[in-house]
Amino acid sequence: MDDFNLEWCEKNKVRWTKPGEPDYPARFVGRPYRPHYLFYWGQPVWNFKAPIISVVGHRSPSRAALEWLELELTQFAQQTRAIIVSGGARGVDQKAHQVALRQSVPTIAFLPSGLKNVYPSSLVEWIEPIVAGGGAVVSQFLPSQPMQKGYFHARNRLIAAVSPVTLIIEARRQSGTMLTARHALELNRSVGVVPSLPNEAGLGGLDLLADGAAVLIRDAMDLSVLARAAILIDAESQKNEIGHPCANGSGDLT
Repeated sequence: MDDFNLEWCEKNKVRWTKPGEPDYPARFVGRPYRPHYLFYWGQPVWNFKAPIISVVGHRSPSRAALEWLELELTQFAQQTRAIIVSGGARGVDQKAHQVALRQSVPTIAFLPSGLKNVYPSSLVEWIEPIVAGGGAVVSQFLPSQPMQKGYFHARNRLIAAVSPVTLIIEARRQSGTMLTARHALELNRSVGVVPSLPNEAGLGGLDLLADGAAVLIRDAMDLSVLARAAILIDAESQKNEIGHPCANGSGDLT
């Protein structure tokens, strides 16, 4: 890391980690795409003993999708106290972060840009509440790096990798949400889909269900069942792949 970025990190109280350090995400260990550095504000909650779920979806979700998140994801967060991960984008991502903040559970926002150039810019006002709530705002890019189109793909890999389960809320067939789902499936993570109308905004998720690649999620109870099963599978995978479960435990749903 160059002196400019190092000085900026120190001045702005940015923490950073790399493979081999205790706060580096355990689920990234051994992955060919693992970031050389992670820069973040907040706490390394990805290694805490708590369940984690990634939530991704359409940037212009339907009213029904937002209502489902408000009701069912809220209930899921209340019951499980799960850490909620997303990408900070408008729409489903920011709604998921909002639910977490309202329920006082940590949330993690992965960015497609450096921390000095937060993207989207509207997420800047979310940083303080996310950190105050025990979560983190994270980037794998040098702080001075602005957003680039290809960075979304890299960001989506981390969203899929950091959690044992990814929930899809409305996804077009050609979309970043579907890329995240595919990354999750490639990593043998569990994927859940809230079914939607068979229109352009939701066909990607419906394809996952029709192909048997994802589990249909109707409500908070379905999501809890999927998350519990995914955590058990993930814990066993961690033991097999790196010799131990995630640092501080793999998380439990009670």
